Amino acid sequence: MKRLIYMLFLFCLISCSCTLLKKAQGKETVLSGLDILVREDFAPLKGKRVGLVSNHSALDRHGRHILNVMLKSKNVKLQAIFAPEHGFTGIADENIQNAKDEKTGIMIYSLYDKTNRPTPEELKDIDALIFDIQDIGARFYTYISTMSMCMEEAAKNNIEF
Repeated sequence: MKRLIYMLFLFCLISCSCTLLKKAQGKETVLSGLDILVREDFAPLKGKRVGLVSNHSALDRHGRHILNVMLKSKNVKLQAIFAPEHGFTGIADENIQNAKDEKTGIMIYSLYDKTNRPTPEELKDIDALIFDIQDIGARFYTYISTMSMCMEEAAKNNIEF
């Protein structure tokens, strides 16, 4: 019960903090956390070695994937990618294995394997973990559990989340 309350609290906290309403030309515009980071050219990540926990659903308001916009910024030093259930591309239907991203050469670590969480070895060169996965609002989906386990490992390893 305590864990369920903790998970619900985290979900509400992330949902509220990842959305910003701002006035723009007389109407409200909704910005996601990614949109805000793009607007600031990822300045909060400057000088940090970054791990990205994500999949195909991490798009900015213009439909660009988080990996593509991160790679264009001089302020992001992407060290590793962590993939949840269904993999980084969202098409895997079985347990996924660690692999290098063909396009970037960056290591993609599976979070849908025997550990279900980043290991200390995978996190050793990471200063900050960015989590960007669209939630579907179903309690049986694994993404909220993935977020919780990543937060726990980040805390254990003194990594910003």
